[in-house]
Amino acid sequence: MGRCSLLTFLTDRENPNDRDVAYLRSELSCTNGYRKTVAELHRPDIKLIVRPYPCSPSTPERQLFFHDITTGNAITTLALGGFMNINVQQLMLCRHRVRLDYPYLQLIASKTPSGQIEFFAMELIDVVSN
Repeated sequence: MGRCSLLTFLTDRENPNDRDVAYLRSELSCTNGYRKTVAELHRPDIKLIVRPYPCSPSTPERQLFFHDITTGNAITTLALGGFMNINVQQLMLCRHRVRLDYPYLQLIASKTPSGQIEFFAMELIDVVSN
């Protein structure tokens, strides 16, 4: 398969449109769709890579250690562990100058080696498979 965006991987569409993403969002809110997607992302041959943000293109790509998919979205999920009461969408806009196209889509939760949980928008992640 190679490399593709996470939205392309999950929707099975080359260029997913708003309707495809809305269907994915509803699929992830159902127990069966959620379990199927989590099992797919836990496969050993799948790696999740965060693309460099436009404001800092020299930043190297980073592999995520997939933990879970959130039930909330970028608007309802607090970033930085709730510090400063800022949500993920606000953090992406203020700190990284990235305006999310799908802020109502669930987020990917990743665990750092120190055990902290970080949240990433699905539209900013690529999937690499062997």
